[in-house]
Amino acid sequence: MDDFSVKISLKEEDFWPEMSEKIRIRWHNEKEEIRNFAKKQNIKRLTHFTIATNLQSIFRFGLNSRKALQNMNIEHQRLDQSDKIYFEDFIYASLTSPNTKMMFSKYQLGVPLACIILKVKLLWKVPFFSLPMNSARNESIRLVKNDYSNLLASKGLHNLFLNNELREKWQIHKSEPTDIQ
Repeated sequence: MDDFSVKISLKEEDFWPEMSEKIRIRWHNEKEEIRNFAKKQNIKRLTHFTIATNLQSIFRFGLNSRKALQNMNIEHQRLDQSDKIYFEDFIYASLTSPNTKMMFSKYQLGVPLACIILKVKLLWKVPFFSLPMNSARNESIRLVKNDYSNLLASKGLHNLFLNNELREKWQIHKSEPTDIQ
């Protein structure tokens, strides 16, 4: 079994240069397919939620990854207090609605939250990859290491909607992803 407790960023992995290039190429080649899929699935927005005190820096400096915030010496509060930094170079967003399970757990602790609504067109304006689960889970790291090709561009986006067992069990509307948070 792999040990994923080691503090390492995805960008430090040997396969990152290849993955980064494939993300860019596939995204570029599949923009129209991504746009059509978003329309078909009725994806109207992306959401990013954060601790409310971070809003001032977001309005001033824009939405940035944790790594970028550290590099710019911008103070911020993290929602996820774990020491996992594997995806620290990336900005997290959810399709359609935020990770409500995590939001509710923070709300119950009295953490003041803010939800930022992002335009869906970011999907065809900015390269991305899709994780079918919360990125803080060890399984997400394992998934990227084992076969990141299923996470890229339109295929990665499409894969977020494939878990029919969860869709039926939780009565999730077809326009909502079935990722496991």
